[in-house]
Amino acid sequence: MRSRGSGANSDIPFRAFGGRVIGRIRDGVLVRRVGPKEHFRKLDAWPLGQVAADRARRLGVRALRYIASDGTYEVPFEVFLRDAQRLPFDHETQLVLPRGRWRFTPQPHRQPPQQQGLFEA
Repeated sequence: MRSRGSGANSDIPFRAFGGRVIGRIRDGVLVRRVGPKEHFRKLDAWPLGQVAADRARRLGVRALRYIASDGTYEVPFEVFLRDAQRLPFDHETQLVLPRGRWRFTPQPHRQPPQQQGLFEA
């Protein structure tokens, strides 16, 4: 049996404030699929709640990887914690780091599948 969060091939669900699964920890990297609702447009920044950040620290997360529609954003967790701006909200403080501080890998352009004509062999 694999222990939670340890080992070279660990893959565990990661829960945020309220117990909702927001990503997975894979080999020390918190991987999240993020959409436009998670992006703080006015600051052009990606967030992580304070409760989630504290839990990630306890679990030994080394990096964050956010998978968005335009590509993948990655940052070392210690850089995120050190440089993120703290925004207090009624329900929870959010830590936000501008997109320019993340390493960005664009989504490869995908060609739509070629469809054969009705009478082509």
